[in-house]
Amino acid sequence: MDESNNNSNTEVFVYTEGVVVPEDVVRVRVHPSVTIIPDKAFKDQNKKLEEIELSDGLLEIGEEAFYGCSLKQITLPSTLRTLGHRAFYNCANISTVHLPDYIQNFGNRYGCEAFSRCYNLANFRMSPPPRKNSTIPNEIVCACLNLFSVEISESDVRFHNSTAFAWCNSLRNIAIPYDVSNIGGFYS
Repeated sequence: MDESNNNSNTEVFVYTEGVVVPEDVVRVRVHPSVTIIPDKAFKDQNKKLEEIELSDGLLEIGEEAFYGCSLKQITLPSTLRTLGHRAFYNCANISTVHLPDYIQNFGNRYGCEAFSRCYNLANFRMSPPPRKNSTIPNEIVCACLNLFSVEISESDVRFHNSTAFAWCNSLRNIAIPYDVSNIGGFYS
């Protein structure tokens, strides 16, 4: 695979800090030196972006970083600590998400909505948070019309305002550990 910084959509574009991503890019590899993907880095300008390879060492994905991209799958690195508000909002083609262990910060004061309006998202798995009594943020996954299953690994967590999986009308399987508190209702 050619890893050059050109705009041919058959090659892998290597994303480095401060680079402007061409509009016709389909595949991106984030260089291992990148620790933060800034706010709106790929937002809307990359409607063709289907694949992104994130390297270990990535600490933060900014607000609306991949908003509206055509990503089919996303593997978040174990080093990720901050997931910005609407980071993958309206990425309609993503089908599975597994949040890595120890994400410390979600979204902003308005909520998270990191994976909201990902219409093809069918499976969502969240590993244990870094500390007890953590809160799953507002609308982390909402309006995901095909969301079928949610798994939250064993931990003492709380759901913030009961809107974590709002308007996920196909949700049928929820695996939540026995010590979860404050679930509230699920909107549909």
